[in-house]
Amino acid sequence: MGIGMKSSKDWRRSLLLRAMRLNSIGIAALLAIVAPVNSETLSVKNANATPKLAESSSLNTIAEYAKGNIHGDNAKLNQVDQYVDESSKNAAIATHNQKLQNNNPILSQLDRYAYEGSEDQALDIQINRNVGLTELDKTSTLDWAFDTSDVEADQATTQVSQVTSVSQLVDVRPTDWAFTALQSLVEQYGCIAGYPDRSFRGNLVLTRFEFAAGLNACLDRINELAVTATSNLVAKEDFVALEKLQAEFGVEIAAIKGRVDGLETRTRKLETERFSFTSKLFGLAYFNYSVLSNADDLLRETGFRSIPAGANVRSAPLTQRVKNPNATSSGLAWLTLGSSFTGKDLLLTQLAMGQGISPANYLTSATSTINSTGIPFTDAGAYLGPGAPVVLRELAYEFPVLGNGRLAIGPRINWFRFFDANPFTFFLTGTSSLNSIAGTLTNDVRRGAGAVLVSPLSPKLDLRLGYLAEGNEYSTQNLAAFNSASSVEEGLFGGTNSLTVELTYKPDPVFNFRIMYSRANSRARTQFLDNQVPVTSPVKLVSGAPINGLADDGFGGGLEDAQSNIFQVNFDWLINRRVGIFGRYGFADTRLNAQIDSRSGNINTQSFQFGFTVLDLFKRGAQGTLSFVMPFNYTKGRDYLVSGAGDGGIQYELEGVYFYPVTNNIAIVPNVQVIFNANNFSSNPTIAVFNIRTQFSF
Repeated sequence: MGIGMKSSKDWRRSLLLRAMRLNSIGIAALLAIVAPVNSETLSVKNANATPKLAESSSLNTIAEYAKGNIHGDNAKLNQVDQYVDESSKNAAIATHNQKLQNNNPILSQLDRYAYEGSEDQALDIQINRNVGLTELDKTSTLDWAFDTSDVEADQATTQVSQVTSVSQLVDVRPTDWAFTALQSLVEQYGCIAGYPDRSFRGNLVLTRFEFAAGLNACLDRINELAVTATSNLVAKEDFVALEKLQAEFGVEIAAIKGRVDGLETRTRKLETERFSFTSKLFGLAYFNYSVLSNADDLLRETGFRSIPAGANVRSAPLTQRVKNPNATSSGLAWLTLGSSFTGKDLLLTQLAMGQGISPANYLTSATSTINSTGIPFTDAGAYLGPGAPVVLRELAYEFPVLGNGRLAIGPRINWFRFFDANPFTFFLTGTSSLNSIAGTLTNDVRRGAGAVLVSPLSPKLDLRLGYLAEGNEYSTQNLAAFNSASSVEEGLFGGTNSLTVELTYKPDPVFNFRIMYSRANSRARTQFLDNQVPVTSPVKLVSGAPINGLADDGFGGGLEDAQSNIFQVNFDWLINRRVGIFGRYGFADTRLNAQIDSRSGNINTQSFQFGFTVLDLFKRGAQGTLSFVMPFNYTKGRDYLVSGAGDGGIQYELEGVYFYPVTNNIAIVPNVQVIFNANNFSSNPTIAVFNIRTQFSF
């Protein structure tokens, strides 16, 4: 693509070669130059003659411009000069933005030609997406797994149908700028075909190879006419111009023939060796090294009260002091199988395997699921514990509905694949800790059974709606499986579940604002996990998000299921080509239903996050991110917490992450977290968690 710093003639020659990337109408227009209506014809007997091309022909004009003999007197060519000049990325971005504002078809066409058919390429430059590592896991659509183009249209491109009149092409109008040219090629030479649905699709973009293939077809047709004709059918200018075009595209035509010769062999090899025609396999693997400092004598809550239940006395939660844990090394791998049966649907199957527990897990106060203080997301051993088996992490089927909408159904849908997205806190390239990659007050249904609908309401507004019953994959022996949906006692509607709606407003390609509401039901259980160590509680407790702790009735007594109303706003804004900012704020009101009704009450929690990202930091594709988080602050109902409230302090976390891509498939990601008032104890020391992750995508 690059034109670089060349002389005027070289630059304009490069521009002419670029212009050969024409769409289907463009090829018709260029070839039509060879067939002027009133031109002198050439008989078969005089076929060896070499008449001169008319001085006024369009080919001469193009040639003169390519040689640099036309300067500054053509406003359109000057405009092409301005926008096609690749020495300035900002020009393409400005063109794109102006096109969006004014709906200018000329600028749209300039974008299309200057960027060889992909007007989104300018935006790709602007947002610096590292496709090799990020596109694999960040989206719920087919984009990363399969070509999402229309299957019927793709099949039609290989099944063309010859037409005898331009009127047979349903999408060609006499007002089209290349109508006369197309009419000549169809009706006089018969070398332009339509698709089976009698369409021409003149706006499709062609490569030079595709142009050469079309040119070769017209050459073959004209040669056929020259051999079989008994009258003067071919214009002298046609032969001259076609000879020039044949010489210009001789290399491409030869290359096409060579490719076709080898295509059958390669196709047979693919058909016999490919493991599936409907599926693709993707993998992500992580090596983690983690170390924690300054954690000696840190206070944590154990999940029990100092006076046993039944005494009808409020008592403080029991605490213990921990020692600084040793450094650890762990691994985690996800294998994702994407299967499509129509080209528009997607069956997603993901297996997880990994062993290891981050050192920070042994510092946090007790809760039914892994607490998140200072824990890198990929250092959690897939939530499986030291003796972890291979587990089914995701199983969902996604298909199109309601026009451009998509519906996902299944027994284990990843909630985070659809909700609470933010490109700067995406765990592969942005923030790393469990408290920073997503909102901390979202419900405990990390994976669940149910359905999620994604529906674009307009170009600037998206709606997401989903109901999931808890179907989390993580558990340990002799404990509740945290899988309400598959339990005959709880099922789809009787256990932990959530109903979530999220609206995304995107007034500009570089700005997104999301507002989310979730109604969650949290199951009260008599068993829970204390940092992956089995602990049995004497009463039914409510735990996990959005309270991020363990709650009883305030006196050590049991609870029934709790209901939460969770609200969150989330935004990301790419201020310029390299710097972006992001933020979240969440609030949750949880109703605790005590077995002794008079002890029922509410817990209110809030959280916030703010940070910024610098793209291309020290290397193209690299990314540096700084995030400041208040993960959970209790504004009401601290007395109900048997673990999590601490002494009334507020925990804060400052995290810095640097994503360094070694190749498109390998990255090194160091990160450091500084945690203040850990476990909400203002008396706890400030601790630091260091983690370095080596990340592989394949």
